[in-house]
Amino acid sequence: MITAAALRRNKVPQKVLTFLGAVLILSFALVPFLWMFNVSITPEQETFARDIQYVPVNATIENYRNVLEVMPFTHFFKNSTIIAVATTVLGLLLSVFASYAMARYRFRGRKPLIASLLLVYMLPGIVLLVPLMVIFQSLKLMNTYTGLILAESTHVLPFAIWLLTGYFASLPKELEEAAMV
Repeated sequence: MITAAALRRNKVPQKVLTFLGAVLILSFALVPFLWMFNVSITPEQETFARDIQYVPVNATIENYRNVLEVMPFTHFFKNSTIIAVATTVLGLLLSVFASYAMARYRFRGRKPLIASLLLVYMLPGIVLLVPLMVIFQSLKLMNTYTGLILAESTHVLPFAIWLLTGYFASLPKELEEAAMV
């Protein structure tokens, strides 16, 4: 007869191996971030030296000072935030309505349309570069927030619609019927 203590003893090596595996995977995931931090506190002369130093000899925060004082970092951050928020809002607004319609209404060509959305998402963004550039140039949207937001949205929408279609299809129709009361 196997006792509870014997079962616990058998699980200890398994837990240790699981923990060691997790530490190994985590170390592989964290090494690039540690390396980036290491390079960021290394002076420029040491960064481009021939010999690799895993710990910088003359650690400095000069690189951070350059980013904040010399480069217009706050302007870059503001631009990125505007583009990211606007693209997210536009993508969600359009994809929620489209995906709800695809999930709830049955129409001819619905399944090929859903599959084509995923195929469009698989296109590399560079393929759309020239057509979007021609369109945006004719609409005078080059070098504008609006142009960049629309360009990013063309890449986001197919995946968002495909993903949300699956989500809306998984919701029970009874939930909607209960909300109509």
